[in-house]
Amino acid sequence: MMQFLDLAETPADAITYLQILSQTQPETTADIHPLLQEQNWYCTTIRQTQPNGEEIVHHTLWHYLLPTLQNPNPDNIAHSITQYITDQTTDSLNQITQATDPLFQDIAQTFQDLFSQTLTDLDSIDPDSEDEPEPPSLLTALTNFLDSEDWPYAKLPANADNDPTTTLRLSFRGDNGQWPCYAKLNQQQQTLCFYSIAPIPAQPDQQPATAEFITRANYGMILGNFELDYSDGEIRYKTSIDVEGDNLTPALIQNLVYTNVMTMDQYLPGLLAVLEQNATPQQAIALVEQNEPDTLQQTA
Repeated sequence: MMQFLDLAETPADAITYLQILSQTQPETTADIHPLLQEQNWYCTTIRQTQPNGEEIVHHTLWHYLLPTLQNPNPDNIAHSITQYITDQTTDSLNQITQATDPLFQDIAQTFQDLFSQTLTDLDSIDPDSEDEPEPPSLLTALTNFLDSEDWPYAKLPANADNDPTTTLRLSFRGDNGQWPCYAKLNQQQQTLCFYSIAPIPAQPDQQPATAEFITRANYGMILGNFELDYSDGEIRYKTSIDVEGDNLTPALIQNLVYTNVMTMDQYLPGLLAVLEQNATPQQAIALVEQNEPDTLQQTA
């Protein structure tokens, strides 16, 4: 690029030269003099000659930014701006430390050390690891919900020292009966399972009919399912949720819990008909379909 040092010795000469150029430009933009083309006015370096003959060189921000135009991405631009600020601050502090007064030297050195440490700390920060408030634990979220519902519960002891599961025992009374409930939380896996346990188990000779009944009930279920333990005949209804990457909100807990107990209350008459009245699974399902669940209420 053409430099003013080749054309003018003083600022006044430079201004005069530019004025003459601007008044004598051709009509086509392609032939405009390079000094009047705006893309050539990114001043990158300023040189000053001191009275003692020493030359001081200052690099402008463009000196740092222009190389990034080859690969203009945010990281390169941010790095160039940071380097510009670093160099400018360091140069200024260096000039202060050259003062003859020891007090100024000490102050400048303190600021320079602080500035260097700050840059080191900034470099060590991972931009992807921003501190965010920790969400409440699953147990805290659940117990807060139960407390807000005035629903008594008891925390059961862990089965083993390294057992990551926390279990709460509750009780629920619906229109068609009362039964125990269990909430099982695994903080590591971020899961919550809620169970309604049928008030009576299925005897071995009742298990085939019970299995057919819950299979018919499960078909078409959107949330949750019935389960049968063939070892002891326990019948339960399960709803569960995985909240990994999210928070366990009161709305999620409400849907999980009340869907569970309302479904158990809805199907309990049919289940009892199979277990106590020897009704066929088809008859028991028909009985359920004739009755809709009414208002439910929990009990201790």
